[in-house]
Amino acid sequence: RRAGLGCQIVPVLITGGGRASMGLRGGYESVSRSELLTGMQVLVQQGRLKVASRSREAEVLRKEMLEVRLNSSDSGGAGHDDMVIAVALALWKARVGISVELVRR
Repeated sequence: RRAGLGCQIVPVLITGGGRASMGLRGGYESVSRSELLTGMQVLVQQGRLKVASRSREAEVLRKEMLEVRLNSSDSGGAGHDDMVIAVALALWKARVGISVELVRR
């Protein structure tokens, strides 16, 4: 927020369970890890989410998607999940209602 990026910054707490909450103190929202990952999984299964093969990080994202666990306590040798969580957060926010203005230049 302090950087003044010219966009809305919404802090999100990723929880171990429970329902998503909006309008928490400090402008925070909360969502469970399982809700994030399940929502993303459904879109992949429906063919509505695809990773562009030309993307520089496509292979890293695909690997994370294959290795991620719904339950964070189930480490089972799982690696990093930063990209998966970032994509899942964007998808979740889009579903709960974010408006994006596209500017053509």
